[in-house]
Amino acid sequence: MLCLSGFDAFWSLPLTSDGYPALYLQAILLVYDSLNDDDSEIRELASCITRRILEARSAQTVQPMVPLVASRKLSQHLILMFPTSAVLVREGLWRLTGSRFLNGCLAPSAIQQFSEARHESTALFAIEKQNLFVDEVRESVIWSRVLKRLTKRAFSTEHAAALSKWVTAGLEKLIEVAEAEVDGPLGWTSKPSMFILGIRIILATDVLLCWRTMTRKVQIPGSCLRLLLGRLVTVAESGRLHNMWLELAEEILVNSILGRMGIIQGILHRVENSIQVDKGHG
Repeated sequence: MLCLSGFDAFWSLPLTSDGYPALYLQAILLVYDSLNDDDSEIRELASCITRRILEARSAQTVQPMVPLVASRKLSQHLILMFPTSAVLVREGLWRLTGSRFLNGCLAPSAIQQFSEARHESTALFAIEKQNLFVDEVRESVIWSRVLKRLTKRAFSTEHAAALSKWVTAGLEKLIEVAEAEVDGPLGWTSKPSMFILGIRIILATDVLLCWRTMTRKVQIPGSCLRLLLGRLVTVAESGRLHNMWLELAEEILVNSILGRMGIIQGILHRVENSIQVDKGHG
């Protein structure tokens, strides 16, 4: 196995060096992708490197980890090291939605992805995926968490607008097709590419709702997102959508409503305290 001692100095470099943070971020992302490689030896090597990365910043011994655990730990490390990084936001948007942030938009759009996912291939031989090890649903979950935990300084109004457009178009398309077609064990949501797209759209909605509570950079009202998510849940409850979509959408919707109620209760509590103070001075 490759000797890793030469890498230790790199992971310990001060993050104040000119141009180093971006290089450090790209290096970690390269290690992260190696944790999902088809080759088990590459995954094991990446797990060892992950230990060195975490130990360099924590000054504590990190126990050996399997690649799946290492990828989760490494994503958490990214949040701690780059909480305000716009580069990490763009990377996270791509890894969550499968679309790149280009010229103020996420491309391909959710509608384009939907059309591609529904397209029946007529090719004589199936094209093998580049990586059969990666779990795209798990990756979407990980990167939705990364995006939700970054600070509001990390993402811009343009990021929020692009994600809003992508999400609303995706939700509306899912609702439209679900209302028109009956799903089933071999229905339209059972196709892997379509199932993954639905998960991505729902998780991206969760990210937007989280961002909305953090800042007004998100122009679309939270009530509009909850309305669309509620419509999706309603049509899913009639058995027209994949049950995992329903469970995920319900959980996000409930958490968002409860969070909103908590904000309102906090405001009412502050108003009540203010009134009590005024009475005390009166």
